[in-house]
Amino acid sequence: MAVLLAVLLTLFAPLGAAPAWAQEPTDGVTQPSASPVALQIEEITPVVTDSSGFAVRVTIENHGTAAIEHARLAVRTNAQYNFVSRSDVQAWAEGAAMIPTPDELLTLDVGTVEADGVRTVHGELHADAGQLRALTAWGPRPLTLELIGEDGGALPGTTPLQTFLTRSQAGLHGERTPAINLTVAMPLTSHDWKTNTAVTDGLLSSGSGSVRPSDAVTLGADDARALKAKDELAARFEHLQIVGDPLVLRAVGTPHVQAISQPGMFDMTTYARVGDAGAYTRAGITDQGWRAETGVNLLRSALGDEGAQTRAIAWQGEGSWTMQALNTARAQGYETVVATRDFALQDDATATTETYRVPTDHGEVTVLTAQSTLSALAQQQPTSAQASAEQTDAGRLQRLIAQSAFYQMEQPYESRSLLVCLGESTNSTFVTSLMTALNSASWVHLASIDELATAESAIEPSQMPDLINQYVGQQMPAVSTALEALNALARSRDDIERFNTSILVAGQSAQAADGSSPSAAVQESGTASPQSPPSTSPSASAQASARLSADAWAQYLLQAHDAFALPALSPHASAREAMVNGAQRFADALLSRITLVPSGSLNVVSETASMPVTVSNKLPYPISVRVSSLTDSMEIVTSRLSDVEVGPNSEAQTSFVVRVSTSGTTVAREQLLDRHDQPFGAVQQTTITSSLQLSDKSGIAIIALAVVLGLLGLWRQFHRKKDPDE
Repeated sequence: MAVLLAVLLTLFAPLGAAPAWAQEPTDGVTQPSASPVALQIEEITPVVTDSSGFAVRVTIENHGTAAIEHARLAVRTNAQYNFVSRSDVQAWAEGAAMIPTPDELLTLDVGTVEADGVRTVHGELHADAGQLRALTAWGPRPLTLELIGEDGGALPGTTPLQTFLTRSQAGLHGERTPAINLTVAMPLTSHDWKTNTAVTDGLLSSGSGSVRPSDAVTLGADDARALKAKDELAARFEHLQIVGDPLVLRAVGTPHVQAISQPGMFDMTTYARVGDAGAYTRAGITDQGWRAETGVNLLRSALGDEGAQTRAIAWQGEGSWTMQALNTARAQGYETVVATRDFALQDDATATTETYRVPTDHGEVTVLTAQSTLSALAQQQPTSAQASAEQTDAGRLQRLIAQSAFYQMEQPYESRSLLVCLGESTNSTFVTSLMTALNSASWVHLASIDELATAESAIEPSQMPDLINQYVGQQMPAVSTALEALNALARSRDDIERFNTSILVAGQSAQAADGSSPSAAVQESGTASPQSPPSTSPSASAQASARLSADAWAQYLLQAHDAFALPALSPHASAREAMVNGAQRFADALLSRITLVPSGSLNVVSETASMPVTVSNKLPYPISVRVSSLTDSMEIVTSRLSDVEVGPNSEAQTSFVVRVSTSGTTVAREQLLDRHDQPFGAVQQTTITSSLQLSDKSGIAIIALAVVLGLLGLWRQFHRKKDPDE
């Protein structure tokens, strides 16, 4: 009986005692097994040619409680296997396909990997190695990386990595079919905008025209260097299509772009969904700020070439390219847009050209649609959580190359043009690896964005509006975050406009160092559009160095605020939050330079007294404000309002009349008001203490009454009738 029980326990032990790494989830979703030993591809040859050889570097992480000893890493392929479908490729990547890989490429000694330890192994084959000469046909092949023991079997508790090995046509005999056209587009933009405190502080403390309002926002030094490094890749890879954000081109220096996007990557798709141009205007964003023409002018300024011209492409935002959004883009001068997602209008059984011509109310617009799988991999995203080899850049690149080869082999005689969109945050190292690999891919023709845009429309243009209305934009994120940003920006802009119209003394000019006033021409220099490129003419330089009029300076304040607004309405939450907060801080800093300096405490020894209050103006222009005072007592009160004008960078004192009817203590609260009696700034307090003195008329009356009562008491004392026994 005991023996039978032991056998049963042995048989059923896996049901309840399986190690954590071998247990399956219960939610019905297939997940990669959490093996205590993890393999990661750090480097691998993405394209094998007749001269490339093959190299691989793999990291082994041991998360188990025991050391791994005497292990080896086997790198194997199947030189004869051809993937037959997309699902076949994906299943292999996810570890769900049972494809034998009998052809050994490398076996690398791993040695000992301690518990919670990491070890990296590297191996390579020369181009003339027999293992590589056995690859006699081009295309993607299955590749397995597996830890094995001394006996050649899989090491217990480990899970192999399944990726791809792609052989190019170089050095192989056989028919060459037409190459597939790939356009690799890289947006050169950023969502790491920051407040340029040197500029904002300079605007608030100086009336100099040398401070440019458009510089109120800037890029961090690290971000600018990263953008410049990506821009410089154009010199190495002539087929890399850089689509530059006009707002960042100045930070790059001399940009190398094949096209420009809308300034600040302004989210046109959300703009179209909100459908309230007035809300954007109130926030400080005019239609002119993100027109294609404005972007070209910014490019010319960055290049220093007034004749520069390039294609302007509207990049997709958070929403989809609905007909309303396409109408908006075309009305703003964009004849080409890029759809990074949600524009699948064709059967995806095969990879096809997805260039579309769409008629709109303002003319025809060309939609370039990104190929979803290749673009996701190029944006450093795995095709699924189960594709364990795609958790590193090297693994993702390996899959991208294999996938592109498979697409060519799907329809080898069909000419197709595919768009691969890199991510905004894709680093220059990955871009270098990708472009180097694609240059070695004999089945790929790297095409320009102009070639893609001029390709024949995949669908008859007249059919496009109905198809878009039917299939595009069915599931889009809510616009609530954009509305919140618009409302916040409108509030901060209202604060600045209120200062300009109800606090600032208009028509005044800050005095130059010699006490002279600027010319009328200089005073008008502040009225330029915030999107206008700075002039480099001598007269403009002279104007920039001179002082501005109060009206021009007021416009500079609004332009600085609006510099925050445009990037705040990009699709990125981090930029939106940083820019909305920056705009509000700028408006708050403006008003906070006007402060009240109360008396602190006041001791009143008469019926009336004077309570002084000082208004401090730390701005370079004069202001006119009102000060209100209110007490919480009926016996000790002050006058309510006092008007005061304060010169630039100075103080002015005003006073309130205090009236007292009795002794006591109260608190007077002083508040700054604009000329329309709207409060701003912090409330200040003055403690008022009243002590009655003889000099008071009320005190004299009380004393007189006391004397009369005393005399009356004495009179009664002498004239009262006494008792007989008294």
